[in-house]
Amino acid sequence: CYRDLGLHGRAVAMLRAAIAELPVTYRRDRGQYLARLAVTLNEAGEREEAAVVADQARGLAQETGSVRTLAELDRLR
Repeated sequence: CYRDLGLHGRAVAMLRAAIAELPVTYRRDRGQYLARLAVTLNEAGEREEAAVVADQARGLAQETGSVRTLAELDRLR
C-alpha cells in the first residue's frame, strides 16, 4: 500500500526486509517480491537498480513458471 500511496522509500525498505526474511526455498515468493521491488524502485526513479532487480525476478519467474510475477514485471514497460 505504501507504493500505491507514492511512499516509495518506505515501500522499498519494507520489501527489502521481507525479501531478506524469506527462506531460500521460497523461490516463487522471492520472485514476486523482487518484481514488486523492481516496480517500486522504478517508480522512485532508481531505474538502474530496478533493471537489475527485475532481471533477478524474471529469472525466478521463468524457473518457477510464475505468470503473476511476469505480470508484475509488465508494469515496468
